[in-house]
Amino acid sequence: MNEDGTVTPDETGEPEDSGASKKAPAPVPYARFQEVVQQRRSLETKLTDAQNALTAAETSKLEAVRKYDELDTSTKAAIDELNAKLLIGTETLTKYKDIVSATVSDTTKEWPEEVLMFDPGADADPALRLEWAQKAKLLVAKLATPATGGAGTSPKPLPKQSAAEQKQITPSIDIKRSF
Repeated sequence: MNEDGTVTPDETGEPEDSGASKKAPAPVPYARFQEVVQQRRSLETKLTDAQNALTAAETSKLEAVRKYDELDTSTKAAIDELNAKLLIGTETLTKYKDIVSATVSDTTKEWPEEVLMFDPGADADPALRLEWAQKAKLLVAKLATPATGGAGTSPKPLPKQSAAEQKQITPSIDIKRSF
């Protein structure tokens, strides 16, 4: 401290300037001050809005991730359940195919080859194979019965006649030929 009561720059801890700092700053016009204050308030509002938007985006992102995780978990559980049902269904279908194949094989072992060539096969749908076996059974039954006269290409046999009847018919045939 000086003798006149002023503080020296060494005592205040401030660096010593060349005397320019001891002068009071020039006054700022009020209009410029208001402009700077408005800019500051505007920037603070923009910052607050940006922070709120960021918080809302983070919240919505967290909500979307939570919903995705829930859907993922429920979907995986549903897929696992359906895969278990599929496995049971596949095993059941295999059993039915084996039963149908054995039944059809036992039924058709003495059938003609012409009928067996239309068999859909052991890998076909069991219902289709059973339907084929029923239809083919009717065809085999038809093929096994002897053919009766009727719808054939051979002429109908004439009834047997006595010799007198034959002579009586023969002259009429001769007469017809002479015309």
